[in-house]
Amino acid sequence: MTMRMMKNILLIPVFLLSFLAGRLDAQSQKGRPDSVQTGTGAERVQALKVAFITKHLNLTPAEAEKFWPVYNEYQDKREAVRRLQQENRKKVREQGEQLPAEELTRLADEEISLRQRDVA
Repeated sequence: MTMRMMKNILLIPVFLLSFLAGRLDAQSQKGRPDSVQTGTGAERVQALKVAFITKHLNLTPAEAEKFWPVYNEYQDKREAVRRLQQENRKKVREQGEQLPAEELTRLADEEISLRQRDVA
């Protein structure tokens, strides 16, 4: 077999898989509302999350109007805590050997405090 024939034989399954993956993705998008199909992945996830929670809590429009600002504020606070935790963990991972014991103790205490804030 020539090298060219081998390349063609290898490329055919790659193209078929790419085509099928595209078709499967298009089919999975069919049943969704247009508002969920547009936007970035994060926006779609957020829209699906809102729809799911609203449906499962059986929120009326008036209840949803009051619920979502409180929930979003709570989520923003949790995200801020997670960001601080990630920054601290990155610092320990990258500089752990060079950090003085006092700084490591402070970071450990802050981790405990952040976990408590996240739970509260």
